[in-house]
Amino acid sequence: MQNKQVPLGRTILCVVLCAAFAAFTTFQFAYYASYADYRSELSEHAASMTDTLYLNQQQQQQIADLQASLEAHVRVAENLAQNMANLTGNPEGGSVKDCLRYLVRSYLARCHVVTGVPAEHLDEEVDAYMAEYADDFLSIVERLLFVDYLYRTHYLGDAPNAEDMQEAVLEGYIAAAGDVYAHYYTPEEYEAYRNRLQSVLCGIGIVTTSSDDGKEILVLHVHSHSPAKEAGIEAGDRIVAVDGKTVAETGYEAAISSISGEEGSSVTVKLIRSFREETYTITREKVNSDAVICRSYKENGKKIGYIRLLTFSSDLPRQLKEAYAILEKEGVEALVFDVRDNTGGLLSAIIEVLDFILPKGTPLVSYEYKNPYTQKEVQYAESEHTIDLPMYVLQNGKTASAAELFCAAMGDHATLIGETTYGKGKMQTGFRLEDGSYITVTVARYNSPAIENYDGVGVPAEVEKNPTGRYADMLIYLLPENEDTPLKTALSMAGSK
Repeated sequence: MQNKQVPLGRTILCVVLCAAFAAFTTFQFAYYASYADYRSELSEHAASMTDTLYLNQQQQQQIADLQASLEAHVRVAENLAQNMANLTGNPEGGSVKDCLRYLVRSYLARCHVVTGVPAEHLDEEVDAYMAEYADDFLSIVERLLFVDYLYRTHYLGDAPNAEDMQEAVLEGYIAAAGDVYAHYYTPEEYEAYRNRLQSVLCGIGIVTTSSDDGKEILVLHVHSHSPAKEAGIEAGDRIVAVDGKTVAETGYEAAISSISGEEGSSVTVKLIRSFREETYTITREKVNSDAVICRSYKENGKKIGYIRLLTFSSDLPRQLKEAYAILEKEGVEALVFDVRDNTGGLLSAIIEVLDFILPKGTPLVSYEYKNPYTQKEVQYAESEHTIDLPMYVLQNGKTASAAELFCAAMGDHATLIGETTYGKGKMQTGFRLEDGSYITVTVARYNSPAIENYDGVGVPAEVEKNPTGRYADMLIYLLPENEDTPLKTALSMAGSK
């Protein structure tokens, strides 16, 4: 066998190729070995990116949902603000607070004469109120709204209507404030209240009280120019039935209410006088009620005038001046003013009365207001008229409020006889609300320059004299003159001078 030699060049090429193949194979194995972990991480990262993309899609959907919800709430808020703007009449619209501010400012602008806030300070006053109290108010309204929802959707009975709820809220607010002398009046109640202050009544013209057992109406006084006076009803009569219904059946308050009524209508009353029954059918009229009762007495040869001030209504000054003119013509030498059982009335009426009685320049009253815009200096008598006679004032524990101011102001010019007065030295001011209702608010403490403020204390009597025994707490209308110790004391003192 013949051996053939392989060319050297081919051998070298084969070795090179084998070496290159081996190197490539080694490199490939090394590459896969080196990047196995990287491929695993890359795979995991790809999966993570897929998850992140999914989460981002969810978040984007949530963001879209929130955006839609926010836009819905904005629309609700805009509707609420627009409704508030319509409700309050705010032409500029704006937020709920803006509308509330407009409402407060509108009220304050209408009442600035009463509140005393100057026009140039209105915005400052409103801004201060809104900054301090608006959030509290909205919080209360929010809870009230929810309670209203609960009662309208879940309560087995009927939820209150808007009018009843308003009355309850306002009365509740007054109670929470502790303003014991304040009062809320419906439009109808305010009309009756205003008529009382103006001495105008629509009925038959009598002053009454209930009998002890509540079965009769006792007639205490019959007004001078009234249908009852013309019909012949007298003080001391006992009304037992109204329009066929007994007082025992209906109760005193309902019976009294049925006596009042529209002008021109009629009412039938059955009464007892001196143990016999009488029946009267009387046409109701508007009656100017008596604010003054006057008469004269003789004591030790002296004529003494007596003027009883029943209430400080707007008509009191006129009636007082007329009464004094009559007594002056009679030549009285002293005067007795009686404010027992007088619970007060209009401050303006008291000022006019004191101005008529006391010398010009006499200090009558000063005021202490919380509101700095309504502070006043001492008010003085301005009239040239004065009563230059010995004067006596009868007072008791039912003499209250502005009637006490009368006693206090008269203290340096008259002798106070009876007992310490009730002790109400605070003044109320009335505010008319948009719907015709009315609220009185305690706004000031009034003082007499003669004595310190008597709120909670009363005005003491200089001479303490009171009816005794069963007459001690009797209404002045019912007190027999021979048992009227304070009056007899005043007449005796006036007659001895």
